[in-house]
Amino acid sequence: MSEFPTIEAYVGQTPLVRLQRIGPDNGSTVLVKLEGNNPAGR
Repeated sequence: MSEFPTIEAYVGQTPLVRLQRIGPDNGSTVLVKLEGNNPAGR
């Protein structure tokens, strides 16, 4: 079993935002970290 089983475990408490209007046309999902809500980097 992996120490980090999901993408949420890798990013910690930083919120993830799914980009709906920007991204590839191949059906992939693009997630970005919303670091403005986490200025201390924790």
